[in-house]
Amino acid sequence: MLYYIIKRILLTIPVLLGIATITFILLFLVPGDATLCVVGERVDKVTMELIRKERGMDKPIMERYINYLSRLACLDLGRSYSTGARVSKAICERFPNTLRLAVAAMFVAIIIGIPLGILSAVMRGKFVDYICMFLAVFGVSTPVFWFGLLLICVFSIYLGWLPASGMGNGDIQHLVMPALTLGLHSVAFIARVTRSSMLEVMGEDYIRTARAKGVPEYIVILRHAMKNALIPVITLIGLDFGSYLNGSVLTETIFGWPGLGRYAVEGIMKRDIPIVMGTVLFSAAVFVMVNLVVDILYRFLNPRIRV
Repeated sequence: MLYYIIKRILLTIPVLLGIATITFILLFLVPGDATLCVVGERVDKVTMELIRKERGMDKPIMERYINYLSRLACLDLGRSYSTGARVSKAICERFPNTLRLAVAAMFVAIIIGIPLGILSAVMRGKFVDYICMFLAVFGVSTPVFWFGLLLICVFSIYLGWLPASGMGNGDIQHLVMPALTLGLHSVAFIARVTRSSMLEVMGEDYIRTARAKGVPEYIVILRHAMKNALIPVITLIGLDFGSYLNGSVLTETIFGWPGLGRYAVEGIMKRDIPIVMGTVLFSAAVFVMVNLVVDILYRFLNPRIRV
């Protein structure tokens, strides 16, 4: 297992290097001058050249690429063109907000999705099963932005129960609607995967043996069936949580949540290349590491693939 972990960690290095290279090339192939987006079009050419020289934008692209990789080796993501602040510092300030939203959204997805899936599997072919699967299909097919705006209209505008946007002082009232919106799709996927996995496990020999021995049905479901049925669900939860940690652009933009997704959008709108490259690379690193943790956890939970 230790050899496998070391091998996977080493394999992340070329993956991140490839992502950094592709991001660098794509951003610098985009037409236009990033300096114009910061200082405006009325600046004279002399000032423009000074700014470009100060930021190293007058150097050949290969030299800029090498400088970029050397900074990455020191965990330096550069400085924002528009504010001059360090991108790494801004990411560290916003990541806790994204983490808080991700944990809340995943909590919502788990406490709703898993019970729905189990209930649907136990009541297979009955009215409850159809209701649960209808809710799952509704969650998958509902656009995130529409659901978020619907929550704002109902709970903020008409009822006035919850704030429409912002993070406030970190109270739970500001967290409820963004967490529900972000966790909607995960609820649907978790419910469907849980149902499929439960139905597969319920047909195994050891389940039939437990029932033949007179074990109560709730013990068969909770202790024997659910334990093995949740293994693929845990993998799905880990992958979804990794995507949440990268920041949800739509959810954070709709609710004005100061996280990584909104920070990336601000960088794109301003054509602030260091911000865009920094958030993309950080998100890729987080997702790769979460995948590694999920893979290791899956091997511990499933004895059939342990190494």
